[in-house]
Amino acid sequence: MWAKVVNNEIFQTWDEDPTGLWHPDQLQTWQEVPDHVNIGWKFKNGTWISGGQWLDEDREENPIPPPGPPTAGISCNPVDYLDRTEFTFANFSAGFIDSFEWTIQGKKYTDLTVSITVNKTSEIQTVAVALTVVGPGGTDTKTLENEEAVLVPAVSYPGQQGT
Repeated sequence: MWAKVVNNEIFQTWDEDPTGLWHPDQLQTWQEVPDHVNIGWKFKNGTWISGGQWLDEDREENPIPPPGPPTAGISCNPVDYLDRTEFTFANFSAGFIDSFEWTIQGKKYTDLTVSITVNKTSEIQTVAVALTVVGPGGTDTKTLENEEAVLVPAVSYPGQQGT
C-alpha cells in the first residue's frame, strides 16, 4: 500500500504504486507503507501509530497547564442624593471562578451585585470595598483604594455656603 505523507502523517492512501498517476513533483510525498495503516496515522519513533494513540501520547507528553488564578474586577455605580449616596457594586471578575466574596464596610456578601446606601455627614467618607475571587488556579483580591477609592461627598444643601 502507498500513502501520501506530509509532516509524518498519512493524508491519502492508494492500493497501487502511484508513479503513473501523479506528476513526479507530487510523488515526493508518496511512500510505501504497511497494509494496516490508514489516513490520520503518524510516523513516530520509527513506527506507525494511529491518530488516537498519537493524541493520547501527545496529551501525556504535553499536558494542558492548569488555569491561572482568576482576576477580580469591580464596577461601581453611584447615585448621589442630597442626604445619601447609593452604590451598586457589580462583580466583573474573569477566569475560572469557584467562589467569590465581597467585603463592603466590614460586611460580607456573596451576591453577584451588592447595593448599599451611605448617609452623608459633614465630612467626606471613604467606603471600604474589596472583592476576593477563588478559582482552581488561586485567589485574587481587588480593593478599591487610592485613586479608585469610593467616596461619599459631605452633605450639602442648596444655598449652603462654603461647600
